[in-house]
Amino acid sequence: MIEISFKNFRIYLSFSFFATVVLMMMFNLSGYALWGLYACLIHEAGHLTAMIITEQRIKKLVFYGAGIKIVQDYHDFLIPFSVQAVILFSGFLMNFIVYVVCLLFFKNNSEAILFGTINCIIGVFNLLPLNCMDGGKILVLIFYRLCDYSLALKLEKYLRHINIFLIIVIIAVMAVSGFKNVTLYLTLVYILFSAFII
Repeated sequence: MIEISFKNFRIYLSFSFFATVVLMMMFNLSGYALWGLYACLIHEAGHLTAMIITEQRIKKLVFYGAGIKIVQDYHDFLIPFSVQAVILFSGFLMNFIVYVVCLLFFKNNSEAILFGTINCIIGVFNLLPLNCMDGGKILVLIFYRLCDYSLALKLEKYLRHINIFLIIVIIAVMAVSGFKNVTLYLTLVYILFSAFII
């Protein structure tokens, strides 16, 4: 793990992050997998921008094999609902902004359109109601906002079980149908693993 310290926060670069980038380059010779990484960085930049605007302190930024994680100084329960919502929505909004910019200003450039489309896919993917994705976190945030604490805990637990079941079904259907996209399999396995440990 490589650690870079700044005045107010730290950046951690896990060796698994570099290993994942190398694997992406090996399995996807077209280079489009790296564009997916850039789209993920844009997504996280959206979260970071919202955190800076709402004056939330960032404790650390972790780059690891399964993605990028921003850790705040304060626990989620200490942050107002509206601020949490703005931070969660800002990631995929940034991806959608890039998509729209690519469509409006680079419509004659096929690579720019493809990069915009990848951003759109990353944005939509993060909206899925999975515990480790923004969509799942937004859903859980709504549970705690609208329900009493004990019911919200139960709903969050049920959501996790539904996530695990659906991901296993999706992987099984993909395997039976002969789907061979290694990146998608790795992503689903990561989501499945995250659903168990969250």
